[in-house]
Amino acid sequence: MKRFLVVACVAMLALSCDPWTHLDDDDDGGGRSGFGRWTVKTGHDEDLRKVSLVPQTATIAALRAMKPPPDLNGDSPRFTYAGSPEIQTYRLTNVALAGYKLESDGDYHLVLVDGAGKSLIAEIVDPRRVAESWKDRTTEARKAFDARHTASGSFQTAGETVTVTGVGFFDLLHGQSGAAPNGIELHAVLDICFGTDCASIKAAAAPP
Repeated sequence: MKRFLVVACVAMLALSCDPWTHLDDDDDGGGRSGFGRWTVKTGHDEDLRKVSLVPQTATIAALRAMKPPPDLNGDSPRFTYAGSPEIQTYRLTNVALAGYKLESDGDYHLVLVDGAGKSLIAEIVDPRRVAESWKDRTTEARKAFDARHTASGSFQTAGETVTVTGVGFFDLLHGQSGAAPNGIELHAVLDICFGTDCASIKAAAAPP
């Protein structure tokens, strides 16, 4: 039944049963102050060392149910309160990669969909732009993705099963393709593999 729902969602109008368009660009601003929390997305913030890189198993539904901080804005630092998803790494197992796109900032924008047709964004950041402690893992994630797909400036459909590991992140909602209603994303993606019950690229390791 879940497989049927995923296939149906990918086939319907816009890759997912959630209502979203695929004409926008989720460019994070390339480091401009106040634009899209760039330092947090790329691990250049002073609270990076508080992020646990030991992944917790999660679901798209559970992440979409998390309450975003009420004071979230473009200049917000990493949220480090107890239980904050921004200091935790999550693994989504056997979800559908519905679509993907190369953004103008160099990131791979992935739309992940669960068996109920609900979506969430994951971003494989350009390895040249991330903090050193994330560079090896984002590089491996890009290589794994590139071995299966060629991302371009236009959304492409995929419809295959993936397991994705990444750091939780609350983005500002601005019409992103496949965005969760609370803005939660996996950003940056640190690991991706393809196929049902696929093996992780490499074991999680804490930053030096």
